[in-house]
Amino acid sequence: MKKPIALLFILFLVNIWTVLSQSVVKDRDKIVMKTGEIYYGDIVFRNDKMLILQTDEGVRYQFPLEEIKDISKEKIDVLDKPEKISQDVLFDENQNFFAVLDACGGISSAKNSFDISPSTQIAFVLGKNKVFSENFFVGLGAGYNSTYLKNTSSLNFLPVFLRLQNTFTTNRISPFVRMDAGYAFSMSSGWEGGILVKAAAGISSRLSYKTKLFCGIYAGIQQFGGQLSETISTGTYHYEGTANMKQLGLQLGIQF
Repeated sequence: MKKPIALLFILFLVNIWTVLSQSVVKDRDKIVMKTGEIYYGDIVFRNDKMLILQTDEGVRYQFPLEEIKDISKEKIDVLDKPEKISQDVLFDENQNFFAVLDACGGISSAKNSFDISPSTQIAFVLGKNKVFSENFFVGLGAGYNSTYLKNTSSLNFLPVFLRLQNTFTTNRISPFVRMDAGYAFSMSSGWEGGILVKAAAGISSRLSYKTKLFCGIYAGIQQFGGQLSETISTGTYHYEGTANMKQLGLQLGIQF
């Protein structure tokens, strides 16, 4: 009888030791990147330009110091928070929401409505980064668009749109492409709004994790309705109809 009791006692002690060893609070180095990624592990090498972090799984990551936002120590209970040890990368979701303010200036024209005329637009967009991939942004925006006609009047619209944008790298300076699609509501009497599509491409410059500057060119097309005119050999005819306004210009913006 003594041997089974002794064996059970030994197994009991082993189980207690296993539980206690798993619930030990461990210090881990926490690396927060300027891109929003968070890494946990132990710093095994560091100099004035870079550091190497090793995770509990033995994976090593090398980071340039200029791309790191913060380095700190964090106590982690392996039993209570195993995901912080098993996951190499965690994302701070609150840091992925952004606002964008941009301004456009260029030219517009519409067949049977008006010739080439200057146009401007300001827009405000709220959205989320890292939606489908590391650098993909999706947002909803609204703005105010004006085209200045030769008869001193202006054609004004309130565009409401979905914005899709992809920045190709996480480097401080990176190319990007963007597309806006939605509907422009008329703000001018006697005119009707219509569907709009606008594409842009250019360069982004990251000032901080939350702040970026954008500069690029855009081209777009927007439907609208109203009084149109067409000149043929027998004269000029006026009628109610729809036309496509073509747009081209320069776009500047800031993300924050």
